[in-house]
Amino acid sequence: MKERKLNDMQTKFLEVLFTEAAGDYNLAKELAGYAETTSAYYVMKGLQAEIGEKLKESLGTIGSIKAYKNLLLVLDGKDDPLGRKERISVAKDILDRAGHKAADKVEIDSPNALFILPSKN
Repeated sequence: MKERKLNDMQTKFLEVLFTEAAGDYNLAKELAGYAETTSAYYVMKGLQAEIGEKLKESLGTIGSIKAYKNLLLVLDGKDDPLGRKERISVAKDILDRAGHKAADKVEIDSPNALFILPSKN
């Protein structure tokens, strides 16, 4: 994807959306310096591709680390047993989406493969 030039407010919006605002797009809009009358939908629509990229990046870094920490708490028995199954499921889903999914199949590559074919009649 060709990277486009963003203005200062767009850059700030993307920066705070996944940090200080923790996903609250109205707060991110305010922190970025947009006017109160500016529609959050308008801001987000113009940054749709960039928000998607930041989301992938955030899941791959912060999301993966938090999922890992949560799983360690479960393994050590230091978490609240209520909702444990759901927290494990969410952590697994985050790790899967971030690209840490277990392999579904195993491929074997052999440079000297031998095939036994049936005889010709």
